[in-house]
Amino acid sequence: MKYKVFHRQRITFTPIYDWKPLKNGNLFTKNLIGNWNVAGTYTYQWPEFATVQSNTDSNSNNDSAGDRTIINFAGSFHLGRGVTAYNAQGQKVAAGSAAAIACVVNNPCARFIILLLVAVLGAAQPQPNLAAQRTAMKKLEFLVGKWSGEVSVIRGPGDPLKLEQTENVQWKLGGLVLLVEGSGRGTDGQTAYQALATISFDEATNTYRFRAFNDGHYLDTELKVAPSGFAWGFSGGPMTIANTMTFSEKGDWVETTDVIMGSAVPQRTVEMRLRRQ
Repeated sequence: MKYKVFHRQRITFTPIYDWKPLKNGNLFTKNLIGNWNVAGTYTYQWPEFATVQSNTDSNSNNDSAGDRTIINFAGSFHLGRGVTAYNAQGQKVAAGSAAAIACVVNNPCARFIILLLVAVLGAAQPQPNLAAQRTAMKKLEFLVGKWSGEVSVIRGPGDPLKLEQTENVQWKLGGLVLLVEGSGRGTDGQTAYQALATISFDEATNTYRFRAFNDGHYLDTELKVAPSGFAWGFSGGPMTIANTMTFSEKGDWVETTDVIMGSAVPQRTVEMRLRRQ
């Protein structure tokens, strides 16, 4: 990554004058009085004359050295200003306060802006409660394992598409994330469907997040967890997708997907029944 404060071009000129007034003298006079070198160095670099630094520990690494400023190239070269921290209610707070969520430049015309934002945001980030996240994820423990069975995809008039479906559900990151990998094969044995999804718990919103990837598409939505199942969905224009998973009396994984257009009757598009291997 390139930054404008870096010196990509630099010219250095170093002249050296070798002064030997007594080069034909004896050993003492030749080396003590003569044999002097006079040197000077001149350096020209651009685009910036210097890397301007603030006088605060902006990156919160607890050292005594100043850190880089933000350079506003549209600002006045002779102005340098700091920033003011604000909380979620729009009130001014002290720099580094845990309540700070944003910073505003004191003078937008300044060229050099003291970088406090990193420190403020670092202080504002609460430490995650990993134990609480793992406890919440335990409610989905019933999914862990390898599953296989049949899936029917209704695509319109005619017979539905029949696939042999497998789902491999594993714990990741020590129980913080569930990784769900699905694959469907047709009657010819060829892979017709592949998907990868993760399930995690967001303690800030007290919700489960379902993130799925399939054929270049990406979905990020809320997963609602029931005692023995889950549900997720999303809307796009007048269309709503509703996906529901439950356990049958035999312990099978039963999942359906319905498409709802406006106020019309829901249309079933996917039916899946899997058994634990």
